[in-house]
Amino acid sequence: MSRVRPEFRTELVERRIGDPVLGAPACAVAGCDRAGHIRSLCRSHHHRWMVEGKPELVEYVRTTSPLTLSAERNPGPQVLPPFDFRPVRGQLRLEWQYLLQCRYDEQRSRIEEDYFNRAVSFLGRSGVGSTLDRTTEQWVDEFYADTGWVTRRRYVEALWLSADRYLGDLLELGGWDGEYPKDVWELRRLGFNTMGRRLRFAGIPQQWLKELAKRYIKYRLSTGISLTQVYLDLKAIESLAQAGVIDGRVTGTGPSDLNRAWVERWVAIRRLNQPAKRATTDMSSVAMFLRTVGRFEWAPDLPRSAEVYSEDYPKTIKYAPRFLSDVVMAQIEDPANLAQFHDDESRLITLLLIRAGIRIGSALTLALDCLVYDGEAPYLRYLNHKMQREAFVPIGPETADLIKVQQQAVMARFPHGRPCLFPSSRSNPDGSRSVTHEKYRRLLKAWLLQIDVRDDTGRPLRMTPHQWRHTFATRLTDRNCPQEVIQRLLDHSSPAMVAIYAHLKDKKVRQEWEKATKVNSDGEVVTLDPAHPLNEAIWTNSRLGRATMALPNGYCGLPLTQNCETANQCLTCPMFLTTKDFLPQHRRQRSETARLIAVAEANGQFRMVQTNTTVLHKLDRIIDQLTEGDP
Repeated sequence: MSRVRPEFRTELVERRIGDPVLGAPACAVAGCDRAGHIRSLCRSHHHRWMVEGKPELVEYVRTTSPLTLSAERNPGPQVLPPFDFRPVRGQLRLEWQYLLQCRYDEQRSRIEEDYFNRAVSFLGRSGVGSTLDRTTEQWVDEFYADTGWVTRRRYVEALWLSADRYLGDLLELGGWDGEYPKDVWELRRLGFNTMGRRLRFAGIPQQWLKELAKRYIKYRLSTGISLTQVYLDLKAIESLAQAGVIDGRVTGTGPSDLNRAWVERWVAIRRLNQPAKRATTDMSSVAMFLRTVGRFEWAPDLPRSAEVYSEDYPKTIKYAPRFLSDVVMAQIEDPANLAQFHDDESRLITLLLIRAGIRIGSALTLALDCLVYDGEAPYLRYLNHKMQREAFVPIGPETADLIKVQQQAVMARFPHGRPCLFPSSRSNPDGSRSVTHEKYRRLLKAWLLQIDVRDDTGRPLRMTPHQWRHTFATRLTDRNCPQEVIQRLLDHSSPAMVAIYAHLKDKKVRQEWEKATKVNSDGEVVTLDPAHPLNEAIWTNSRLGRATMALPNGYCGLPLTQNCETANQCLTCPMFLTTKDFLPQHRRQRSETARLIAVAEANGQFRMVQTNTTVLHKLDRIIDQLTEGDP
């Protein structure tokens, strides 16, 4: 155990206030030399905070004085009890000193001195020579039988499991040389910063296929692909291998047996037992696996027919963006409802998802210094995990101010750490671990039930955080924001991913156009038959007219290839069309026309009276027709 550093090779390892793992965090109140207990406050300040009615924590920390407490209850700096290794000797002492060193280096969670010292004392009484002499389950059972405890079993189990893990990593060969031959790969021994995540190959019964799968997964990991995708690839290959088990008998003695018949059998099983989307994912993974094996010639005798063709994929439904309606968003964005969120962090996460349109993964992993300014305009800097690049999105000053408040709260909680903007509340001594997706989704679901959000049909709302991204893009499209701007705001890689929102906008506008009452310049109702063969062409021409010849009180129906002979005389133009949307303009024009007629009559300008009277009659007919049936 020469890996134990000198500072841990002592009988007593001192604990210091401010040390996030071995010691305890300092009280957040400036000048207080007591150890933090709950919410980064010492026990005395935490009690005072509760007595005062739990005010805003940042303001409480800023305004509270530590002098009275220090003078009355804490005349000197607080001394924390040390980690005591005196009950154990030899190899056993080195093992637990090494455990303490590893936990300190990992910086994942604070070590409770009381539980650690009780475990060391128990080991000293047990008379064993090494922690590895018994399994974790045996140690935990004997520990509880010896101490008589009935609580905190999960913490004690975690302590013994970490001892088994660190000592096992020390004894076994690390890296690819040590993990590759095994059927279970410990990802942390391959250099991945994960806790307890493994890749299991035991579900592949054919040894030759298992070797190909290992080689492929190693290749995928070396390319930097996400662990989530690697897990999906391995499960898909495992299902391909299970398709070779017929009536409980493993078939296939080598790659030459992995023919088209095998692939077809697997495709039939996937399409029968899996939803279309999941089956498509598995088929893509297996197709990539088979192509890679053939490309690198890992199995020269693999048949060329061993391939997943495009015809094998199930037909999947192309769903439209799942944006939330204005009715739902009005309930969600109601300040009174937002105030009922469980905490300020969850509320701010929700506002960022709504106002910035970023993905939930990007929101939860925002850095503490995520605000960037271009002059006075604030921008949110985030990591686009899907595209593996940093991106920026403009936000409003109000949202930027909320982020600044969150930054102050985090810095007060982790004054010496490396925190993110939304740090986890557990196993996070330096604040570098962010809130998990599961926790936020749990809080979101509870909040939606609490404020009783209803959808357009009156049923309780069921939603995912990603729907706010769809809503963000839909709102921009409804406001006629250019597609290239929306693409940049969403940080999409291609315009095709944004085009669907424009298609929905066009469809919505067309439905409103077809339902609207349309009146020409003579005040006659114009009807368009949806079944007419020219209906599509008429709509296209109308869209062109809206885009290039929109008038203040209607639309021009003249084809773009013809010149207008009655320019600026739309009310006498036979191609003029209008709807109820322009009633205010028509009424203003009628009022102005009536005023001009009165002035012309007073001045004896009969020609002007005659011209404007014609316009007045047309306006009267248009207004009457558009308002027919109105109360």
